[in-house]
Order: sequence, then C-alpha cells, then structure tokens
Amino acid sequence: MWGVGEDNDVCVTRFEWSFRPYQGKFGNKRFLADFTFEWFLRLLVYATEFWGQLRIPASDRNHTSRWALDPLWEELIGFIAEWGLHYRDYVRPHYNLTPDVKPAYLSSAVGWLSGLEARIGIEKGKDGPASLAQVLSYLHGEGHTMQDIDRKAAAKWEVYCRLAGRSQE
Repeated sequence: MWGVGEDNDVCVTRFEWSFRPYQGKFGNKRFLADFTFEWFLRLLVYATEFWGQLRIPASDRNHTSRWALDPLWEELIGFIAEWGLHYRDYVRPHYNLTPDVKPAYLSSAVGWLSGLEARIGIEKGKDGPASLAQVLSYLHGEGHTMQDIDRKAAAKWEVYCRLAGRSQE
C-alpha cells in the first residue's frame, strides 16, 4: 500500500481480476471504446456471483456451490451492489460448445463397451467377453431399460443443443 511502511500493521485484502472479453467470448467487446459502465457492472456481477466465489469449505466436497459464502465475499458483493446501484444483470459468455465425435471420444466409448463386455463375461462365468446383446440384456436385468437410456439421451440432447446454440426441433 502506498504511504504505509513495512512494519505498519494494516489489514488489507486485495482482489484482482484480469478479463479478456474477446477471448472470453463476451460478444463483440474487443476495444476500450466498446465498454460502457453498464457492461462493466454486468461483468462485475458475473465475476463475483457466477464465475468465482470465496466460500467456506464444508464436509460436502462434491457440491462446493452449496458451501456458505465467506462473509468477506458477501461484503464485497454488497459493496459492488451499492456502488453499481444494485444492478443485477450480468454478461454471459457466448461459447460454441458443439459436442463432437472425435476419434478420442469414440475410443473412449469403445473402451467402456469392451470393458463392460469383459466384466459381464467374467461375472456370468463365460469363456470370453459377453456380446453387446448380452450386455444390453444384463443392463435391462439390472433395471437400466432401453427406455431409461433413451430418456437420458433425450436429456443430454437438450443440453448439447443449448451448448451448440442449436434449435431442439
């Protein structure tokens, strides 16, 4: 801090963000002239409430978004809200996340299927891996019907369509 000696005990917390809006896919914001105060407020709301947060660790390590906000972070959000006249809109990145079917994905799928065939072959005491038809029959016997699989596929289809910016027709 400017004007404070090394030996002075001063309580300071500093937060820094470095934004690259063009690389972050925040629309056509590329140069300083493209920015408005309103857009800056939208970026602050996004940064402090959606992109990164300071939370108090809890025992549920799998759901960190459920952890309580740190009081310091709540104070920061409150300060930004007051400073920004309680502006609530936020920027949204525009990613093109079209799901692809590349060789690595196909190899992974083949690995899962072949591994399942081998495991079921062992479990059923066969002389070799189970066939794909036997795998589907086994899944059905375990309560994973084709209707369940189709339902999950439909849910994933909706997500992938949204990510790809595609109509869900």
